[in-house]
Amino acid sequence: MSFRESGRRDRPNRRPTKQKKYEKSALILDILENTHSRKDKHKDKTIVQALGTSYLTLLELIPVNASSLTLMDELVLDKEHRSNVQTIIGRISYDSLSNVAQVQLDAAISKVVEDNEERYVEWLNKAPSISIRLHSLQIIKGIGPKAMESILQARKVKKFTSFADFEERTGVKDIKELIIARIQQEITDNTERHHLFTRPPPKEDSYTKRQHGRRGSFY
Repeated sequence: MSFRESGRRDRPNRRPTKQKKYEKSALILDILENTHSRKDKHKDKTIVQALGTSYLTLLELIPVNASSLTLMDELVLDKEHRSNVQTIIGRISYDSLSNVAQVQLDAAISKVVEDNEERYVEWLNKAPSISIRLHSLQIIKGIGPKAMESILQARKVKKFTSFADFEERTGVKDIKELIIARIQQEITDNTERHHLFTRPPPKEDSYTKRQHGRRGSFY
């Protein structure tokens, strides 16, 4: 008897599982040594607040040796290669950053963009429409309808190879700074709907979750 003759129905294809966005490394924004006010199991431990270098995720983690660390150091988070990270506590929101971390954030974002120019140039080459009336390029302040058309036409002819190439062929100036400003907005504005370069902030960060006795990690 065939499968169809047996009376059983074909099961619909399951939706593909979304790939989890784990950070492989992160830049240190602040090193918190006086954490006695925390209400979770990490009370009195040295906590590092950091910015992921791939998805610009804000994280808290516990280092193995805090005395050897300084601000803007890059920590390896990949399980197979990490050496100075004991525990990744989880994701946090911008409002949970210390004052020092908030001040340090701009420099960290700039470093990520500068060190990964190829990644952001590739985004400019592939940036899609969000809807019939809105293109993702238009969400970046400084790129209006006229500039967007110039970008779309230029990349049809040839892919952009660098920020300098992009600016020369489109007439859009300071694209690196425009991208940095966009990333800053996505991280600091909890009401932002569109996340072009970052992960949306957690609905409840890992520290707040533990304060209320709920387990698990948002990482």
